[in-house]
Parts: sequence; C-alpha cells; structure tokens
Amino acid sequence: MKRIGIWVLLAALAISMIYIGSDRRQKHSFEEENWCGFVYRAPWNSSHQLTVLGTRYSGVLWTQGYSAAMIAKLEGGCYVSFDQIEFKPGKENRNPGTFNYRTYLKSRKVDYVCSAKEADLQILDKIPIRYWCRIPGSVFRSYLKQNLEKYMTSESFGLLLGVMTGDTGSLSDTDSLAFRTSGLSHLMAVSGTHVVYILYPFRKMFQKSRLCYKVRNLLLIIPLLFFWGIADYTPSVTRAVWMTAGVLVARALERPPDPINMLTLSAALQMLYNPYVLINSSFLMSYGAACGIYWIAPVLAKMMPRLKMLVAGISVQVLLTPLMLYLFGTVSLCGMFLTLLASVPAGVLCGGGYLFALLSFLPSGTIVCQWIAYLLHALSKFLLWLAMVGARLPAPIGQIRIAGFALWFVVFFYALILFLFLLPKWWKRIYAGAMGTLVVLSLFSYFTTPLLRVLVIDVGQGNAALVRADGYVGLVDTGDGSIDLTEVLYAQSVTSLDFLILTHGHSDHIGGLSSVLDTFSPKVIYMSENQENGLMDVRRLAEKDGIFVCPVSNYAQVQLGSVVATFIVAEEFFHKQGESAENNASLNVHFDSSYGSILLCGDLETEGEKALRASFSRLSNTDILLVPHHGSKNGCTENLLSNILPEYAIISVGLQNAYGHPAQETIARLEDYGIQVYRTDTGGGISITVGAVNWFRKRGIEICQTL
Repeated sequence: MKRIGIWVLLAALAISMIYIGSDRRQKHSFEEENWCGFVYRAPWNSSHQLTVLGTRYSGVLWTQGYSAAMIAKLEGGCYVSFDQIEFKPGKENRNPGTFNYRTYLKSRKVDYVCSAKEADLQILDKIPIRYWCRIPGSVFRSYLKQNLEKYMTSESFGLLLGVMTGDTGSLSDTDSLAFRTSGLSHLMAVSGTHVVYILYPFRKMFQKSRLCYKVRNLLLIIPLLFFWGIADYTPSVTRAVWMTAGVLVARALERPPDPINMLTLSAALQMLYNPYVLINSSFLMSYGAACGIYWIAPVLAKMMPRLKMLVAGISVQVLLTPLMLYLFGTVSLCGMFLTLLASVPAGVLCGGGYLFALLSFLPSGTIVCQWIAYLLHALSKFLLWLAMVGARLPAPIGQIRIAGFALWFVVFFYALILFLFLLPKWWKRIYAGAMGTLVVLSLFSYFTTPLLRVLVIDVGQGNAALVRADGYVGLVDTGDGSIDLTEVLYAQSVTSLDFLILTHGHSDHIGGLSSVLDTFSPKVIYMSENQENGLMDVRRLAEKDGIFVCPVSNYAQVQLGSVVATFIVAEEFFHKQGESAENNASLNVHFDSSYGSILLCGDLETEGEKALRASFSRLSNTDILLVPHHGSKNGCTENLLSNILPEYAIISVGLQNAYGHPAQETIARLEDYGIQVYRTDTGGGISITVGAVNWFRKRGIEICQTL
C-alpha cells in the first residue's frame, strides 16, 4: 500500500493513547543498594542534572554537592555503582493545566528523580554493550563544552552549545527568556534544519570526489548517524535523521522517495517505542513543522508564486501557531521575521562550531581555533542582540499571551486545514457539515457554562480559590507564594480579575499577593476593616498600584450577576492582638446561586464560630464548605456544621505539613455528619461546578480533583 504509513500511524496513535490512559506504574519512592547504571549528560538536562540509565529504572540524577571534577567526568559518560541511591517519582501537576514534571520525564523515557551522595558513587571500568550508543555523543558534548569554555565567554559558549547540540543548560536565565519571548528559541531546538547544516559540507566534499552517486548518498548516512548520537536521539532529530536516511537510501536504490510515508512511519515507530513521546513538545512541534513543509507549502506555492522564498516559513508558522498557543500560551508575531534574519547566522554558527570542534582535535589547530572563536563570538552576540530586540517589542508586534488556549479549538483548526488543503471535493461537503455542527455545539457549550465554578488551588499549606460567578472572575486569597499562582490562573484562561477577596493578613493567605496584583490588576479588593499588620500592608500596596480597596462589614452583600456573595466576619475580634484573634477576625464569603452554594472560610477558630452563630444560621443548607483553618482541631466545630449542614467539605492543606493538619478530630466530626471530604494534600487542586454540569446530565453540583 502506497500510504501504509498513515494506517500504521493511526494504529500507533490509538495504542499510545490507550497506554497513557491506562498506565498505572508504581509511583512510590524507594531506595536501592549496590545499584549500577550509566550516567551522562543529555542535551535536555538542566544545570546540576544528569541522566542515569539502568536495566530496570532510569531517572535524572541531581548533583548538588558533587565536586566539579566529578561532574565533569560523569558528563562524558560513566558506568557507575551506587552504594545507596533513592528513586522518587517526578512531581505531578497538582493543579489543572499546569506543568507536569512526571509526564515530561516519561516523554524523555525517564521515570524517576534520583538522589545519591558522591561518597556512595564508584566509577566502574567496564561499560556494558547496551550503553555504547550513548558514549560517542556524551563524550563529544563534554569535550565540546570544555573547549568552548576556554575560548569563548560564558554567554557565547552557552548559546553556541545550544545551537549545536540543543543543550541550553549553560545559557543564562535572562538570555533563555529573551529567546523564548522573541520566538527564536527554536534555533536551539535541534531538528531537521540542523541536519541540513551538518550534511551540507559533506555533500560538497563528496560531490568533488570521484565516488559514484550511489556511494555518495550512502556515505552521507555516516555523519547523519553520528549527529543523531550527538543530539542524544531526541524526537525531533530522530524524525529528521530517519527521513533523511530514507531519502538517501531511496536515491542509492534509484527509487523515488516518499517523504509522506517516511514521515508517518517515523512518528508511528517513535510512539510505539515510547507512547509518552506523544505529549513531548519537541515531538509535536517537529512533526507539525514537517507537515507544514510537505503538505501546506506546495499548495501555498501555487497560490503565492511570487513569495516562494517565504512559503516554507509561512506554512510552518500557520500550522504551529495554534499548537504553540495550546502548549505555551504565547506566540510572537515578530518571530517569523526574526527567524529569517537569524537562520543564516545560526547555520554558520552551527557549522563553524563543528569545524571548531574538528580543528581542536589537531595539535596545530590552536591558532585557527582562536580565529574561528572570534567569528563564533561575533555571531553569538548578533543572535543575542536579535533576541533581546525581539523580547522588548510590545504586543501585538512582539509576544502575545493568550491564556488557556482550548484543545477543542486546536482540533477544530487542524480539521479545517485538512478540509481546505487535503481532501477531495466530495469529502469537503461532508466536512463542511461536520465543521458547521461543531461550531453550533461549541456556541451551545459556551451559553450553557456553569453558573458558579470554584477551583480550590493546591498552594500547599495555605488558601487560594479561583471563583467564576456568572461571568465575573475573582480570587479568594493568594496562598503563601510558594507556587507560581500566575501559571495556574493562565492555565485557567484568566487574564484579568474582577475582584480579589482577602480573608486576613497571614502569610499563608496573602503571600502570593504581589505577583497577582502585578499580573492581573484586580478591579477591586474586598477585605475587612480589621487593622492587623498584614492587611495594612495590603492597603498600602494596593494604594501604590492604584487598586480600589472596598472594606466590607458583617453580612454585606455583592451581586455578581445572578450569584450573591455574602461576607461574614466577627467584628468583635477587630483591634485585638494575637494570632488567634486575627484568625477569628477572618473574612468569610458565601457564594449562593439557584443551583447550590459554597462557603469559603479563612482561619476561623472556635471562638469566632460561636460569635458568628447567628450569621451562620441564616446560611442553612450550604452545599459546600471550605473547612476553616486548614482542618485544625480548633476549627469546624459542631456549631458551624449543625447550622450550615454542608454536603461536601474541602480542606486546603499542605502535603505532610508541620502542623499536623487536618486534625483527626476534625475528619471524624465531618464523617459523623455524613459529609464527603476532599483534600488538596491527597488529590491536588479541587474543581467545583455548580449549575449546568453538561448538556445531558441534571443540573447540580460536580466535584473533581486534579490527581
């Protein structure tokens, strides 16, 4: 079959999705004694991080505390024995939509995070055969890094190392951010373009030789395979190498190459080898770019014959923009223009870097290496300057951030591209009807959004809740600042806040305030009139930023569309000193809708609950309770529970916290009342939906957790 690759790809895609969905491998930590493995530095490793491969387990080894000499030796690839080594699973995303380190490691064919002392490490002489394929690349990268440090400045050699091998661990955070913001970070994502850079001098050299056409093509596979090892067999390079090798073999056999078949077979084989590669961004971007070149570019070339030089870049940009928005939430409109300026210097930088590496092996190449280093340094400076300029351009010319780009829109976009460019006319009629139906269903979904949605964010030992109330978006508390709250809000499609409610001024509730004010600029801050130090600092900070602060009293109400927000606070504890008094003076807020209600409490304690008995009795039959004071033993008394009679209880608490929260007495009390309990420490962020759950189910309350 001419297009067998497409059918194999569909089968591999189905198998990969089933595998990822049903993967239930062990996730606990464990220790191993006298464990052996191959340690080296992979291009995707960050600073102080190495990859360790064993027969049963693989992971990333953190090297903090290791000597510089030992790290340099391990980077080149060593087979080592550990007297004792600990394996831990990577950190999962504890809030919906945020970065999941565990799945990222699995997409790199790595399962664990390892830690071991240098004193427990012993380098062995003999390396097993199964690791030999890793040795040439790791040795070359280590040698290249050491030589570049001798001849070039830190910023120049960090960029050169990234362009040549994809290793950005030596690039400063400032420079790395500039390349991401300007849309030029793909220059250090080693891919098919680098294969062109690498093979170009060999093509020219073989063309001038007397070798026959077939032999020349087969000989090009040798540097191709060597570069594959240098890039450590990353998904994007694997695609480029397999496809290029297929073309070279086809030419040698005097057969017409079929790039579409090779593209689909390459993707299928990678997914069958590692199903988690399906969620690897470099894999998706690489194959997306290739699809643009092979499928979209020929059509655009016919439509725009005068812009043939730009067709490939436009095709790639058209296909990758929705994917970039979904994966990263940002896109740079100036990135395509800057890429045109940066492509040639990057190619020279890559080729010159490998020439530098080749000459540095020769005893008499020192002087030539110095002159090449000057050229490489100048090119690196130019690319850094270009990235800095692109990073400073304002939106919409520069970087545009679009939070929470929906997956359904990405699918719809690619289906539309398929409909416009690839399918025959009779299929287009069917697809036109399908796309129209999808648009209608999407609009229907938009107009049947839940009346009230609350995400209790897992911020560790603290409180933060994102509230969407009938079109209004707000935040209740900001956690202690230990997690990037802006990342969570962007993942939830939040770009601005209509309101911010602060229960009280303790650090575990307002620690993340500064970043929220700077990034989302809430229109109003609701807080009590208590004069505690933390709240006074908030007032000063809000006044500095020009944000209106609205003081609220007990049982004050705010109308948020058809949702009513009622504030409850024990004002008799105002102006009293002590942490307990500040806890009891916490501002509590009750959101009530026609389909259900939720009460979000601060750090209210027993005395405060008694003082608010009359207020709580007016909130009978509250459906969901955010348990006061993280479930401590002096909160959530029978007085509170008997008045509001909640059906569900949410406890925002840190994993293995030092306070012992939640208390066993509190859990037992909630269970005695028949209340279903959800905890952020055991399940991550908690999503609460009140109103239209979906089109087919009865409207009501639905609660689900991230983990």
